[in-house]
Amino acid sequence: MSYDSFTSPHMGRGRLTFRIVLVCSLLCVGVAYIFFLSATRSEQVSVMDAERRSAKQLQSLFSDELDVALADLQILAEVLQSSGLLDENPEIQNAARKRVQHNFLELAKGRRVYDQIRFLDEVGMEQIRVNKAGLEAVAVGADQLQDKSKRYYFKECIDQPPGGVFVSPFDLNKEFGRIERPLKPMLRIGRAIIDHNGNKRGVILINYLGADLLAKISNYSNMDGLLPLLTNQEGYFLKGLTREDEWGFMFEDGADLTLAQKFPQAWQHLQEAEEGQFFTERGLFTTCNLKILHQDGTTARSWHLILLMPTQQLAIVPASLARVMLAILGLLLVVIVVGAWQ
Repeated sequence: MSYDSFTSPHMGRGRLTFRIVLVCSLLCVGVAYIFFLSATRSEQVSVMDAERRSAKQLQSLFSDELDVALADLQILAEVLQSSGLLDENPEIQNAARKRVQHNFLELAKGRRVYDQIRFLDEVGMEQIRVNKAGLEAVAVGADQLQDKSKRYYFKECIDQPPGGVFVSPFDLNKEFGRIERPLKPMLRIGRAIIDHNGNKRGVILINYLGADLLAKISNYSNMDGLLPLLTNQEGYFLKGLTREDEWGFMFEDGADLTLAQKFPQAWQHLQEAEEGQFFTERGLFTTCNLKILHQDGTTARSWHLILLMPTQQLAIVPASLARVMLAILGLLLVVIVVGAWQ
């Protein structure tokens, strides 16, 4: 067998085939890589848009829920001011007290999220109090009304200017100085009552049960894997990744249960801009504020809403896409090789 038998045309054809397969393979890999990057970026943009929409929807949900309470507070204040309860005549006061108490009872029965509705006079003494009792509401007798003059919520509420709204921190209810069990998240809203002479005559307070509101935030998601978090302005979790993370500011051993400790990069971003969107090694964060406003539009109280799409969840679609593309690319290369040798 001569040397020439190993060269042209068979050797030349083999080299040509190799070059064709190599060039086609590189082109396929390059096109596949560009497509993969484009598809991954498109998916990332889609997730970012969806998180922003979720944040806006949760802002609306929060506002809608508490706007109802603020409207009720306004109506109660107007009813009380026009009822005669502030009149100097005891007979007029007594008749008015019954009417106002009836209004409190009917409202508390209709709004299942009101734990208490109260009217305190200008020195902090409860004059009317209605308590939630299961699915009903009951009026507290005169002998059980209490002096709340030293409570922070009375002092801050009575100091509100006309049109101002008092909003307490979102915290856990206490009874006799101890945190109530099971835990009862509570938000107190109120406003000062002013008579026709412009004098402050007391405050109306609504104790708003926060569990339903927190549950709606927890259960809300228009995307698989989305984790909603809620913190106060100090970064303590009201809604955390786990229940053990929550309400740290209410407990002696909870000082480290903050966003700054769990997600330091996210907390740093919040210090720079309260609303925004950013990536860290933990995932995609979208942040915004949930606010209650005074009538003049200034903020009475606000909280941080944080939506987190974890890194592992973000990687699911690109990983699935990569597996599909590798399978297609492998099949395409087989076709190229077979076709080149025909």
